[in-house]
Amino acid sequence: MKERKRIFFALVFLLLAVLLINGSIQLGYHLALILTLWLAIDFLLLSIAYLFNKPRLLGKRTDGNRPLFFTLLWGPWFFITSLAFMLQLLLSRSPSYHVIAENLSLGRHGHARELPPDTEIVVDLTAEFTTEKEIQKNYQLYCLPILDGCTPAPKKFAELVNRLANEKRPIYIHCANGTGRSALLAAALLVQKRIAKNPKEAVKILREIRPQVRLNLEQCDFLQNLSQSFPDSEPKTGN
Repeated sequence: MKERKRIFFALVFLLLAVLLINGSIQLGYHLALILTLWLAIDFLLLSIAYLFNKPRLLGKRTDGNRPLFFTLLWGPWFFITSLAFMLQLLLSRSPSYHVIAENLSLGRHGHARELPPDTEIVVDLTAEFTTEKEIQKNYQLYCLPILDGCTPAPKKFAELVNRLANEKRPIYIHCANGTGRSALLAAALLVQKRIAKNPKEAVKILREIRPQVRLNLEQCDFLQNLSQSFPDSEPKTGN
């Protein structure tokens, strides 16, 4: 079952929501109760978002911003996510990005100062993080929110692939860690631009350059189905 990871996440978040609601009964009416129920609501909504693959429930818009209502609603979860991400960065020794092909780089979510120096286009695939204001202001931004470990809407993704494949300017693609969602798009571009002849070869190229790249079964199947709409061709070779 290719959606098993997404369903697993949905069940985990549902279980956490139930446990928090049950635990809050013992707390009485005070701040701890409010915070516990707040987080429980977030976990319940996350369960729904993953079960039906609905990243829009997190409220991120295509301009990289998030309305205040969603920021407040998801406050506890975003705090936990941001804290975990910062701790991961402190412990990680991996480069923030790798150059995958000419004018194409793949990496993690970060600040404008961390982008490859020649970047002109930024593609943000996170649903959990907003896009830094400096990036919104100084770069052409494409934002397609995708839940971690999930796949996007096929039509919107295909449109993005086609648009980026025709770009001549340097592109930086990122998700949270630069290993899953962004790797899915990078692999699709390698096939579309005929740098790789099929999805398997595209993923192999990515992993040789950025070893931490990992696509789950649902993402691999999505990439395979998408690639069938691309023109058949042998990969490009140097002269």
